[in-house]
Formats: sequence, structure tokens, C-alpha cells
Amino acid sequence: MKTQKQAFEAYVALIHLGKGVKGLTAYALYKLKNELKKIVDFQSEEEMKLIEKYGGTVTETNMIQLPDDADKKAFNKEMDELHKLECDVQPIEMNIATVPDITLAQIETLDGFIKFIEE
Repeated sequence: MKTQKQAFEAYVALIHLGKGVKGLTAYALYKLKNELKKIVDFQSEEEMKLIEKYGGTVTETNMIQLPDDADKKAFNKEMDELHKLECDVQPIEMNIATVPDITLAQIETLDGFIKFIEE
């Protein structure tokens, strides 16, 4: 099982990976990206609930600001627990040769969401 945080990281990797991918490979990545987006949206909503619970705000640069009197240790613990929630995403199989310009970092991030095969 993968965590919500890993799903978010895989979603970001897929956004950057899509360039130059065509046909069935593009469709498979599109479906996986949509599945991961549901998890990312849920995580974002839950993060906002936590930020509001502790009286915080999100700046224009997407930084979380908590009031000085907020229990930052408790906030960080709850945020960490949220990021560690497991998510159930069925991995897709993909021939590594059909994904041009994929980096080692992207492969590592997508491992478990995509089962890369060589042919």
C-alpha cells in the first residue's frame, strides 16, 4: 500500500511526465493521474480542515502560517498522520520504452503506482 503523501508525489511526477507520451500510454497515464487526483483533492481538503482547526492560514506562496499560540507540535503530528494514511490505487503496467525522457527520480516516485516492464 502507498501513502497519501506518495500519491501526491506521484501525481506531481505524472504532471511533468506527460509530455511526448502518445496513444495507449498517454491514456493509461491519464487514467492513473485522475485516480491520484481524487486522493490529492481529499488530502488538500483535509489539510485545510487541520489548518483551520489550528487557526492557521495559507499565504499567497502556499506557506502555512499558524498563530504564535497554536499547538504546532499537535498540528504537525496530525498533518503527519494525514500524510501517512494509506490509499488503494491499482498499479498499471507500462513498457518503460514507451515513456520517453523519464528520469530516475520519476521512476522512483511512480514505483508501485506503475509497474514498469521491459520488452
